Amino acid sequence: MVGSAPHVISLLVPTRGRPHNIRRFAESVEATASALVEVVWCVDDDDVESFDAVIQCNECAEMTSHWLLVAPRVIPCKRWNDAWRAANGSIFGMFGDDCVFRASGWDEMVEHAFARYPDGIALVYGPDGFRNQAHASHPFLSRQWTDALGGATVEFFSQDWNDTWMNYLGDAVGRRHYIPELRIQHLHPDDPSLGVPEDDTYRQNRERCVRDRNAERYASTEMQQLREQDVARLRAVMR
Repeated sequence: MVGSAPHVISLLVPTRGRPHNIRRFAESVEATASALVEVVWCVDDDDVESFDAVIQCNECAEMTSHWLLVAPRVIPCKRWNDAWRAANGSIFGMFGDDCVFRASGWDEMVEHAFARYPDGIALVYGPDGFRNQAHASHPFLSRQWTDALGGATVEFFSQDWNDTWMNYLGDAVGRRHYIPELRIQHLHPDDPSLGVPEDDTYRQNRERCVRDRNAERYASTEMQQLREQDVARLRAVMR
């Protein structure tokens, strides 16, 4: 691990094979944060270039502290939970390396939003230039939320659908909190206007989601029941 003191906000970021994205993400956080922010990177143990990129980011950082978790490759949701367990923050941002922070003082916006909820139960997000208000692809969660559920995200899906699960919970408890000024762009190939090529990581993720029939699994009766259990866990700590 590379890192130092605890911070209020921890950004949890699995990454694979994209050292350029790591540098772009880190530079955008560094340029827009108003106070110290922690970034917890999850890197596969065969991804030397990503490892080196995180080390380089930490060496030149002033407003961010970069932590590095290295382990054999697993599905992204497990990586987010690994990062959550290692993080020091009281607020967690669920991100991918293809995000770029565009709003100056975004961290203050997030902290002010959570201050409206003394029990900490809220799904905080802003426009990503892709789905915007309709869907929180990369939300912020409090430690109260994650402690109530036992993790940052469920581990039922090999790819995708974890954010859909979080959106469902936020809607069910009436705590989906959208901030129009919280611009964090999602540079994803599904938006043709961005001209982002589909690299091996995107392709493998897409193929895994289809192969494992994650959409059908999400819609299953079993998953519906488990979502309602999570809703009940959140309501139990709401005030």
